[in-house]
Amino acid sequence: MTLLYMEEMFTNRLTWAMLRFIVTVAVSHRLFLINFPGGLMFALNLLSESTNEPDLTWLLWLVLAIFIVIVIVGWMTSNKKGEEPVFAVKEVEAAPATPDALKKLEGIGPKVEGVLNEAGINTFAQLAEADVENLREILAAAKLQMMDPSGWIEQAELAAKGDWDTLAKLQDELKGGRRV
Repeated sequence: MTLLYMEEMFTNRLTWAMLRFIVTVAVSHRLFLINFPGGLMFALNLLSESTNEPDLTWLLWLVLAIFIVIVIVGWMTSNKKGEEPVFAVKEVEAAPATPDALKKLEGIGPKVEGVLNEAGINTFAQLAEADVENLREILAAAKLQMMDPSGWIEQAELAAKGDWDTLAKLQDELKGGRRV
């Protein structure tokens, strides 16, 4: 159905103008914002012209007013600024702590430090909280079962607290991580 055919169908110019205006607005909200002043002026000019059907004019005014109110209300509700956007909260694991030099402890060398780091023990605090049996299992898996981790935990507790003087005295008493 072409526009010319539709125009022939509506003999009243005013009815055709209002229909065209409403269809234009219904097709695109953005097009409405651009063409609203021109389309409104065209409709008002047609309304101001004398027509053969004066009783139809009030109905067209009513339809136009209702349509404009609906568009304004729709525009205002779609652009609410008062509501805060809802953000999804994503759990994020804490960044791993800066690894400590576990080699500072008596009885831990570079190879053992690498094994402990691979097992997730990177800091003095993590080593201080570790269980001796768990440490032995980690060492046995790396074929380092001859190592004795029993003295490491006490040293790690002092190092985690930052008590370096007491740690130095304790390390003087140890030989290979074991008490002499």
